[in-house]
Amino acid sequence: MRLYNDNFIIEINKDENFTINSADNITHYDYIYNPNNLSCDYVTFSVKIISSNKEVMIALIGGAYSFVEDCAIIKDSTLIILQNETLSFIDLPSGNIVDYKNIDTFGCNFAIYEIVSGYIIYGEIEILKLSFNYDVEWRFSALDIFVTIDDTIPFEISDKCIKLHDFNNNYYEIDFDGKLIYEKMAE
Repeated sequence: MRLYNDNFIIEINKDENFTINSADNITHYDYIYNPNNLSCDYVTFSVKIISSNKEVMIALIGGAYSFVEDCAIIKDSTLIILQNETLSFIDLPSGNIVDYKNIDTFGCNFAIYEIVSGYIIYGEIEILKLSFNYDVEWRFSALDIFVTIDDTIPFEISDKCIKLHDFNNNYYEIDFDGKLIYEKMAE
């Protein structure tokens, strides 16, 4: 995943070779963060922060069900990274982790998106809306998981609603208040 704003370019990749407490980590990373003190069943994100005057490499350790695609957003000078149920907040100028928050959720979470009134988290079992203070404002779940095995797109944010397909190919549209506005069951 690659993000950028006027001051920073951020590249996030999965580090398949990272081992917790290995001396090899020191040669690759300026900072290593493990907010939940995981020792097994983890995924490590390699986070490169590039600015006009420096480059910082961060290893961010999160839950095993963490996905790189659409895992992060930039808010002002903070990088917010979703790793399953954990949000980590990294100060972009320094590379320091300034906070983290665990979200009470069912199933694994795939992605985070900013909308006008906060953030939407696309999860396997739930769609969550977070406030700008990262508190859960609403949840939406359906008859099955929001994952498909064909070419059907399981999650999409449009200008007017969030469009969802579940595993059984049932279709849902919810508004940005988490209310179901349309539903079509698969035949």
